[in-house]
Amino acid sequence: MDNGNREGDSLFRRLTEEIIAKLKADTHGRVRLPTERDLARQLRVQRHTLRERLAALESLGLIQRVQGSGTYLVLPQSQFVQMYFEVALKLGYISVEELMRAQEMIEREIAYSAALHASTDEVDAMNRYLERTRSAEGEGVVDAHHGFHTALARASHNAVIVLLVDGLASVLRHVLERRVENVRQVPGAEERVRETYGAILSAIRYRDPEEARMAMDEHFRVWRRESAKVTTLHLDEG
Repeated sequence: MDNGNREGDSLFRRLTEEIIAKLKADTHGRVRLPTERDLARQLRVQRHTLRERLAALESLGLIQRVQGSGTYLVLPQSQFVQMYFEVALKLGYISVEELMRAQEMIEREIAYSAALHASTDEVDAMNRYLERTRSAEGEGVVDAHHGFHTALARASHNAVIVLLVDGLASVLRHVLERRVENVRQVPGAEERVRETYGAILSAIRYRDPEEARMAMDEHFRVWRRESAKVTTLHLDEG
């Protein structure tokens, strides 16, 4: 193993342990770091070595520098997860099809959890996004579909799920855009998709997790079926 990588990994672990052991998050969910001099002394490393590691963390979105306030360790946003999936796709470690299957598997369980935990306000938020799928135009329609699934994830009351779903949905947005475009070409398809959203919402309102899970399964089944009809339509036209 490369000594530089081993030392870097060791420093990262020590930095993390130091933060967990001695520092507390502020009201914004950030952890304020000591000055570079103090942190280097605490970790017993050279300042230039520490500076390199902090720069690497900053490039990953884990470090935030606030002028006049200090340097903070912050919780990465969904862009961090999105970047991981995008790089993995480009390197061929995963495929779009695998991401789509993973999304469907996760969202079935999200629907189940939302039926147990969603508040009235969260159900209302999902309903507003559903209504926007009727009234919005252009990119607004895609945003409405995306918003429904994001609101559903938040209704699961699980921060890990929210982070994961946001990252997955961002990477797969082009898939959603294609599906929306496809169903618009099939008579009645948009309404059939909206009906599946309605079924999910109904199950959540009535606190029926099993029904919510089945409704989500049907939702993705309808998306696939209606999207596939576009190919048939084009063949018939040809």
